[in-house]
Amino acid sequence: MSIALLFAGCAGSLTPGEDDTADVRMEAPPDLVLTALTNVLTEQGYDVKRGDSDRSLRTGFREQSGLFWDSLLNSRLGVGRSRVEALVAPDGDAGSRVTVMVRHEGKKWMWEPWRQAKPPVQDSAVNQIRLLRNELRALDVQFISESSPNSSPNRSAIR
Repeated sequence: MSIALLFAGCAGSLTPGEDDTADVRMEAPPDLVLTALTNVLTEQGYDVKRGDSDRSLRTGFREQSGLFWDSLLNSRLGVGRSRVEALVAPDGDAGSRVTVMVRHEGKKWMWEPWRQAKPPVQDSAVNQIRLLRNELRALDVQFISESSPNSSPNRSAIR
């Protein structure tokens, strides 16, 4: 009986979400930023492709492992998936403006349709910017705008 209550408590409702975006300015050339962002997303398991323009990237949904036990857990506890779109534009002489948008979808049960949900912190747009900053070894990132449900809205810089 207690195990059934534990599983029922773990399979709570999904938190409705919207696209998680972050728009920042970095002191690095656009080509270098685009290469670093491609590396960051590839290391996380995304299949990265060029978007509509030379300065944009798109990913598909990240591959989930297909082990038998994973499917049993997902069917009971739910699963989430996310994809990323990014645009890198020149900003000034040596700077870049980077816009990252993360769309996260989730479902509670195996047979339920995918629904847009709040991304977990590790998949958020702010975390993608943090990983990009670490890849570039940049000291300062200036936030232009941000609509991340996982962080405070009054951030002006990540240090």
